[in-house]
Amino acid sequence: MIAGARECQVPHKVDFDLVFEADDFRNRFLDGREDHEGFDAIEKEARNFLTTYTWCPPVEGVYVGCYCPPVVAVFAYKVEKSPPIGIDSTDILEWIWVVAGDLPPAYLINEEITDALVALAGYTAVASDWVKAVEGGDTVDDFVYFDLPADKEHAAMLRPRIDLLKQHFLYVERPPLFPGI
Repeated sequence: MIAGARECQVPHKVDFDLVFEADDFRNRFLDGREDHEGFDAIEKEARNFLTTYTWCPPVEGVYVGCYCPPVVAVFAYKVEKSPPIGIDSTDILEWIWVVAGDLPPAYLINEEITDALVALAGYTAVASDWVKAVEGGDTVDDFVYFDLPADKEHAAMLRPRIDLLKQHFLYVERPPLFPGI
C-alpha cells in the first residue's frame, strides 16, 4: 500500500546496509554550513510533510536512504508503535518512507520497502499513474496525496521529474544515491 496507515502482519525490515542514521550521515558526508543547511531543509520538509498527518505517531529516528540535492532525497522514519489517540497500534508500521526534493513529497508505507530504490520505484509508479489519471481526466481520489493541483499543467511538470528519477536512479546499474560520496 502506498500512503495511509494500515494493519500489517509482516514485520517491516529496513536494510541497514543501505541507509545511514541522519546524524551519522551529516557527520560523515556533509562539509560546511551550506551542505548542512541544505540537508536540514530537505529533511525538515520531508518530516513536516509526514507529521502533518494526525495518524502519524511521533518520529523516533530518521535514516537517509538517498540524498541527491536538490533533485531527490529518500528518508526512512522510524515511528513509535504507540500511535495517536484513536488509532489502533496494529494499524501503524514501524517504518515510513518519505520521498522529497524537487518534486511533490509523498510518504510510502509498505512492509516490502527495504531501501531507497524500492521506495523510489514505488514513488515513480504511483506518480506515473497519477499523471496518467490527471491527463485522462480521471479522478485521483484513490491516489497518494500530492500537494499540488490535479490539473494537466501540474501533471506536465511532474512527468519530466518522474522520467529523471527513472533514467538516473532506477534504470542504471549503480544509481547515484549519494553523489559525490
